[in-house]
Amino acid sequence: MSRLRGLLPGLLLVVVLPLTLVLIVVAIAATTLHQNEMRAMVAQHNQQAVREAALGLGDRISHRLAALRSIAEATAIGLSPAAELRSSDHLLSDFDGGVIVVDAQGAELAVLPQPITTKLQAALRSITTQTPGMQLTATGDILAVAKSTDGTFTTAGLFSPQALRLPTLANTLRSSPRARHSRRCGLT
Repeated sequence: MSRLRGLLPGLLLVVVLPLTLVLIVVAIAATTLHQNEMRAMVAQHNQQAVREAALGLGDRISHRLAALRSIAEATAIGLSPAAELRSSDHLLSDFDGGVIVVDAQGAELAVLPQPITTKLQAALRSITTQTPGMQLTATGDILAVAKSTDGTFTTAGLFSPQALRLPTLANTLRSSPRARHSRRCGLT
């Protein structure tokens, strides 16, 4: 008992021990604060990346619908559906399942590529009304449908999700400098 009453043990109990405890609490609080700030920064970056990706996908989809609408409108003013599709053969890179023009009764007027693909036929049969817009097919492909303003012609194109270049987009997001930093820091 007499050892605990000296100057050195008293200094240890009164000064060093409380100071050590304060330093430990400050270190833990600073580390926690840093981790929370890093998580918030990564979350903010991810939100921005997702927003940009959604805008990019929206643009790609709008481009596809505008191309189909253009063909439907050209057909409605009297241009040949087959000639319109041939002049738009660049659409095959966008619509890897094919493009078709049908009249108001659903009769096939032109198709690209020739002959019509079975996937495109199945997609057209599976929809009861050819409503303009995008529809997901049973096989996981996307059917884009556009009507002419007067409703006399419908142009439809089928494409896979890969045609939207989603894997490329995902790899870009995964390989960003911030994503690599968050993986190193263990924040994701």
